[in-house]
Amino acid sequence: QNFAPALHAARGMQLDAPQLLSEVAEDKTQPAIARATALGELAPWLSPARFATLNRGLDDPDPLVRIGALQGLAGMPPEQRWATAGPMLADPVRAVRMAVVDYLLAVPAEQLQPPQRQALEQGIEEYLQVQMTNADRAAARVNIALICQYRGDALRAENELQAALRLDPSFTPARVNLADLYRALGRESDGEQVLRTGLKAFPDDAS
Repeated sequence: QNFAPALHAARGMQLDAPQLLSEVAEDKTQPAIARATALGELAPWLSPARFATLNRGLDDPDPLVRIGALQGLAGMPPEQRWATAGPMLADPVRAVRMAVVDYLLAVPAEQLQPPQRQALEQGIEEYLQVQMTNADRAAARVNIALICQYRGDALRAENELQAALRLDPSFTPARVNLADLYRALGRESDGEQVLRTGLKAFPDDAS
């Protein structure tokens, strides 16, 4: 195996990390999970050369690698995301389709053609079904809230984020997203209170 030095370099943000990660990602003798991780770790170094590697990963036979490639493309501008991943809404593997929905939520709805919006909405419905099966977990409730925000349903998004914090008060993504929702709604004092409550309870949580 040759993936350990590449992942070590990535975690240390070393200068040779992009090259080492690309070599692992392109080496089909390496385990799929290692190649997927290498692709995901390429996100901070997105460039035309790295895009070619990540784009090949989107077509890989292994679903783990396809998901890793999507994670590596996290820095793609919203207006370019549909062309990159839109067709993957029809991927045969549900986990990949769910990753694609998450990836495409950054695309403003007005930038999509009606058939594209319809395809994404179908993916969102499946995504919501998956999240509801895990609705006793804070992370799932946050995911539902993000879908509600995308659809413009701020009230349900707020309720879902509050539910997430009731399930797990230490789940920082729920707190941060709730504060950001309040900011977007112009409720700055409410957002400040959410953050101050979190800082008091978890003073060592950097996020």
